[in-house]
Amino acid sequence: MTSPQTETASFEEIRETLDPECSYIILERAVRSEEDRDFAAITPLLSCFEGAIFDRRLFYDRGRGCVSLVLKLDALRLDGIVEEFLSEALPRDITCYVYAHRKVE
Repeated sequence: MTSPQTETASFEEIRETLDPECSYIILERAVRSEEDRDFAAITPLLSCFEGAIFDRRLFYDRGRGCVSLVLKLDALRLDGIVEEFLSEALPRDITCYVYAHRKVE
């Protein structure tokens, strides 16, 4: 998985860029600097869904000291992806948010 370029934006600004007709998972973790953007601990999990991830963007929130990996997903596979993320033991320093235009089953 190739790392995307890091953009600077607050969480609120990130949310404003999301297409309301699409589905997303946002993975967030606190960091010491913008360069500390490693999500290697979940690379195997992300690799399982490579075909269902349409786009990925990396953001750094200077105000909160957080880096966010935004995954734009295949809406038809969203339920299975969310179920897999919830069943996995994500590292304690990663928070997972789900944005979708429908209820996740």
